Amino acid sequence: MAHAINCFIERVDNPAFSQHIVRTAAALNGFLASQNVGPTRRHQHQIVKTHVFHGARHRAHVARVTGLQKDKARFHQRTVKYPIVAARIVGTTSLFFPTQFMSPNLHPMINVAVKAARAAGSIINRAALDIESVRVSQKNANDFVTEVDQAAEATIIETLLSAYPGHGIWAEESGREQGAQDSEFVWIIDPLDGTTNFIHGLPVYCVSIALAVRGKVEQAVVYDPTRNDLFTATKGRGAFLNDRRLRVSKRLQLKESLVSTGFPYRQGDDFDQYLVLMGDVMRRTAGLRRPGAAALDLAYVAAGFTDAFFEKGLQAWDVAAGSLLVTEAGGLVGNFTGEADFLDQQECLAGNPRVYAQLVSVLERHSKFASAADKASVRQSTLSLAAARQPGAQPGALPSAQTADNPSLQP
Repeated sequence: MAHAINCFIERVDNPAFSQHIVRTAAALNGFLASQNVGPTRRHQHQIVKTHVFHGARHRAHVARVTGLQKDKARFHQRTVKYPIVAARIVGTTSLFFPTQFMSPNLHPMINVAVKAARAAGSIINRAALDIESVRVSQKNANDFVTEVDQAAEATIIETLLSAYPGHGIWAEESGREQGAQDSEFVWIIDPLDGTTNFIHGLPVYCVSIALAVRGKVEQAVVYDPTRNDLFTATKGRGAFLNDRRLRVSKRLQLKESLVSTGFPYRQGDDFDQYLVLMGDVMRRTAGLRRPGAAALDLAYVAAGFTDAFFEKGLQAWDVAAGSLLVTEAGGLVGNFTGEADFLDQQECLAGNPRVYAQLVSVLERHSKFASAADKASVRQSTLSLAAARQPGAQPGALPSAQTADNPSLQP
């Protein structure tokens, strides 16, 4: 393999370099061209059609293979059950040498996690080509799982345990069934964060993989397969989007900030109480967004695309990787009262330091750890909102009527 690669590099300017070199390079890129490819043309590996996206992600290129009898091309698959995606989104590197090679600058465990995330992303992208054929089942009300979640998770676990058989696994779908049960090293996995978006064809979802060592997250990968955005972080080494170092935003005022969140959707959730919480935040910010994938929301805070994120009801696999991205990018993560021990408390707040502090003052009364007085205040506001929706209620009777008695509600 190494000899073939060297030959490819040395002979890339030769108009008739050998067909087996092309096949070797293609396999490294995740696909295998059909057997009747024929002699390749000069610089055929560079023939791609690209569309350039401008903005914070620099120039992400959407590349399509041409010349290699694309209609007959078939993609390499490691197992029959989980075929690799039939379309690729690559960066600015050559078609045959995308960013799948392990970077010597990354921690070895991150390299393995990246390999696992990309493999899962390939499965997800392949399934996204034909969403209607994906089998979907329901775990709880509005809580879905697909065969894609399960296939992606199996691939991630196989990749991680092949490299680190003594590590533990904590995954969304299979729990702690696999891996070592008493290891200090535990991989926390969400194979497809944003499943509801995925099954509706909304391209906002990701793969999330984190490594916790003695309960503290030290490695993190969040991979967006639709955009080929790879977020990575190692504790003490910073956070990155592809090759770019990340920093949280520099906004100082909550009123100028764009904040992302998640809405409750399970049976038994108190929607009125959450509407009160949203009202408290919305009147103080430049905007509130609900993308639908918490790990990606946290990655966007780390990248400075949004200024803060908050949500209730999250599990460890939703926030483990994203939380390390935020802290390594200079942000803060905690529960609604600002305490850093949040991973298993089902409430998460993240943001740049200034905005984070201002949001704590707004959200702390909505925390499960709030004082009795704060909880009573929220309950009263919730009842006022419910009463305002009753037949005959005066239009505009909102829980903001409690503002005079609750300084924390005042803008």
